[in-house]
Amino acid sequence: MNDISKTASYRLAVSDREIFYPPIRKLLREAKSVLSIAHPFSDGDALGAQVALHRLCKAMGKRSVFLNFDPIPETISWLGANEASFELSRDDHFDLVFLLETTDIQRMKERSRFFEHGKIRIHLDHH
Repeated sequence: MNDISKTASYRLAVSDREIFYPPIRKLLREAKSVLSIAHPFSDGDALGAQVALHRLCKAMGKRSVFLNFDPIPETISWLGANEASFELSRDDHFDLVFLLETTDIQRMKERSRFFEHGKIRIHLDHH
């Protein structure tokens, strides 16, 4: 299984963009299905990242699911809460899974098991 989880602490500098972005673009182009998860009790960063990725994947004709675990605060529900899934079948697998907006997978606790639903896993945080 490919794992690009080293990106969890990856800090983008202008010079890194040429190295970092093309592999993810290539993986996105090749994937037929994409799942995203983010930290518990989503905030605007987490939900916004998931919605943006979800909409990009849908526009590319891919099967896309963004999984949320907790009620989405009313103050950010306008970002696209109605597009979220709140459960995932144990047998459901994806070509690509993104863990977004957490620098530490331990923050996910038992929910980190959803990261295992992908052939390729990318752990990505904007910090």
